[in-house]
Amino acid sequence: MLALAQAKTYPQAARKARAEGRVVLAFTLDRYGRIVERAVAEGSGWPVLDRAALDLLDGFDRLPAPPAAMGAGPFPLQVPISYAFK
Repeated sequence: MLALAQAKTYPQAARKARAEGRVVLAFTLDRYGRIVERAVAEGSGWPVLDRAALDLLDGFDRLPAPPAAMGAGPFPLQVPISYAFK
């Protein structure tokens, strides 16, 4: 979660449109932290935000690997990504 939060950006087109929303990303990691599948599980209602959330995942070669004690995987996850003006 921390790696995703640090890499998140707010798309300029969304800022101009004052678009806010929450995107739930569904993705699967292998035991090395590589993203092997990804999709939008719940859209924000703003395609520009949904695309930005997918692009966020695409920006990583891998995420931190799950602990070895969790087994060999795969590890399906869902993570909410919020876009809001402060």
